[in-house]
Amino acid sequence: MIHACHSLFVTALALIVTLSALAQPPRTREAVIDGASADAVLKRGDVLVKFLGPNTPITATEKITMEGQEVFQRFSGDIDLKKGDPRCFHVAIYLGGGKTAEANGGDVTTACVGPFTIDDHAGYVFQVFRPADARLADAAAKVAETWANPRRMKYLVPAVVVKNASFGPLARIEALTYGKAADMAGGPPDVKKMFCSEFVLASYQAAFVKELLAKNPSLQAVDVTAPYGINLQASHSSPFAFQSHLTAAVAKGLWQKAGAVLVKAK
Repeated sequence: MIHACHSLFVTALALIVTLSALAQPPRTREAVIDGASADAVLKRGDVLVKFLGPNTPITATEKITMEGQEVFQRFSGDIDLKKGDPRCFHVAIYLGGGKTAEANGGDVTTACVGPFTIDDHAGYVFQVFRPADARLADAAAKVAETWANPRRMKYLVPAVVVKNASFGPLARIEALTYGKAADMAGGPPDVKKMFCSEFVLASYQAAFVKELLAKNPSLQAVDVTAPYGINLQASHSSPFAFQSHLTAAVAKGLWQKAGAVLVKAK
């Protein structure tokens, strides 16, 4: 079974986290899907944020990850982080036909940025976020496919991403790099590894900045923009940070929280 982003925050927060009992995510009426039925509920470009399912066991590392994110939320001054759910621990992008693109894998020696399937997540729950701009969603999915299929980039264990993820100068430089590489198989040549939320954010930023470059080929990093919800520094954005900002974008009408799905257990 796939384990994704399980080491998130472990290095930075393990010393301040206690192993108290952790509640399951709020139960809702999730649509139950598998690879064959996913297209009835999901759309190409949907951002899938992963949570424990009703019967999935929790590992010690997952426990530390989620509790660490809860600590981070409690003490963060970021208003958007107060709206998020720190119990999420992975992000993928839906491509259609039961397929996903994500930074994932069985263990760190084999994990990579590549194509996977929704069935790889059997028993888990995904919150589904969908941008109001369907054209951007399709373009981001195309970038994700282009970057994932060669399986060139490896999986980055995000041991420490408790940093400022705001869309500042470094974030704009990253986004411009992504935009210039939007059509490059395997992704930006100088980027060797990505973690899960970084990959999905980068795919969306690449699609958006590609359009900016089409209008202005001499675009400089200082002039790069990104719509609310994806205006984060991808290399610093945990699944929780991304989920929090998407939740805030829903309130602004820029994204839709398109329900939740439970992937049918095998």
